[in-house]
Amino acid sequence: MARAREVGFTELDHMFDILIEGNVEAAKKAVDAAAPILEASVRSHVAAAASRGYATGGLAGSFKATPAKQNEFGVFSAVRPVGGRDGHAYSERARWLEYGVRTPHGVHQAPSPFRSAAAAAVQAECERIMEEVFDDFVKSAGGE
Repeated sequence: MARAREVGFTELDHMFDILIEGNVEAAKKAVDAAAPILEASVRSHVAAAASRGYATGGLAGSFKATPAKQNEFGVFSAVRPVGGRDGHAYSERARWLEYGVRTPHGVHQAPSPFRSAAAAAVQAECERIMEEVFDDFVKSAGGE
């Protein structure tokens, strides 16, 4: 007659408890680890899009990554412009650069999209970094 005995179920249950309790914090660490890569990409794409001889680099330097947060859709961070100069917020200037602008005085600035190009350029690298951080979390909980 075969004998069955429980081996490892307690450890498995403990590992699942750790994964359930810490997954949001691990996801925040993963997003925070990848955010500087995206921030650098956005800055370089903005600098390239705005380099028309009159750019000072202020707009490109104003982009900062926010700390990771959680909402109903998951964990996220935003790379956005902060501050302003000459009475215009850098967020307004970024919008002008991305979508273009036409003023009542006939001044026209053609769109120079930078957001999607900046994200696409580093998507694989950011995903790799986030995966490594989350894999370390799973291993620390007892997973493989």
